[in-house]
Amino acid sequence: MGTVSHKEFMQMLEPAWMKGSTVLKRTCLLVITNGFLYWRLATEAEVPVERMPLDAHMSLLRKSGE
Repeated sequence: MGTVSHKEFMQMLEPAWMKGSTVLKRTCLLVITNGFLYWRLATEAEVPVERMPLDAHMSLLRKSGE
């Protein structure tokens, strides 16, 4: 497990996020990518974002039974 900076996380969200949005202070987020699961609890603070690596054995996106 590890973290990414608030800035890096916001860059990941930018394509789907309204610029200047204040929603983060009231929203818990989960972001699933090919390699990681990211989670950020609701806060106004610019905090590091937790992440967990996903490999072939832990993938949340693999077909059932594989």
